[in-house]
Amino acid sequence: MTDPIFAEIETHRRLETEYDTAIYAGDSERARELGNLENEQLAKLVAMTPTTVAGCAAMLRHVQWFLETNSDSSGGLFDGWPDAEEQGATLLGRIADTLAPA
Repeated sequence: MTDPIFAEIETHRRLETEYDTAIYAGDSERARELGNLENEQLAKLVAMTPTTVAGCAAMLRHVQWFLETNSDSSGGLFDGWPDAEEQGATLLGRIADTLAPA
């Protein structure tokens, strides 16, 4: 069984990359559009709970990557990302619950 988290991580990374490209190109309208899409995808992603050990590892790596590349995130996990903050607060516990039986 394939963990659906992998596709969602890939979508989030793609949107984040496209957003960064629009920012660097000075395309503020496209950046705003992509920023909204990326934020929605982040919220969707952190609301999910990985279903496999590999999915948990992928999610943890993605969270680390996201926090490292968005250094303005300070405080709690996803603090400052209003659509993801609430679900992000419980993400690590949900991952732990998936890993515990393994």
